[in-house]
Amino acid sequence: MNILFNIEEKMIRVNKYLYENKCIKAKRLLEDILEEEPDCGVAHFEMGMLYYHELAEYDMALYHFDLCKRFKPGFIPVYHVTVQLLYQLNKHKTLLKYAESCLQIEGVNKYFVYKHLAMSAETTLLFKPSIKYYKQAKLYAIHEHDITFIKNSLMRVKEKTVNKSLMV
Repeated sequence: MNILFNIEEKMIRVNKYLYENKCIKAKRLLEDILEEEPDCGVAHFEMGMLYYHELAEYDMALYHFDLCKRFKPGFIPVYHVTVQLLYQLNKHKTLLKYAESCLQIEGVNKYFVYKHLAMSAETTLLFKPSIKYYKQAKLYAIHEHDITFIKNSLMRVKEKTVNKSLMV
């Protein structure tokens, strides 16, 4: 019996496959969904997540995240995942440019974005911008562990700044 599923039912099945670690089945079903509905933003997000977490094909992940944003611009998780991936790939310049637009989106976690900007600047030895971003992140931090993380990070970066000046 061949039952035609609507997109939501197919997406539920995709998530079930992913939960069961049946990534190939999930990918095939996502390909079917996107062939049927190429403007399905959530399907692009899930495909991007599959490429990111399961297949380690980061360019393809970013491609699908971009399509998700185009077709479903209010889908907040895609902005956070993109920030995280750009940081992970050490694409500091791209992250800076992306964060500017990302911070304009209502619902985006500003603490998360500023924290990743700060960490990215720190890893590229740009300590002054790093301190600035950590301070901005602190303004948006609401959990005690986030505030503690920022305080520790600021102390670490300030120490690096002193050590760097001693090396010159």
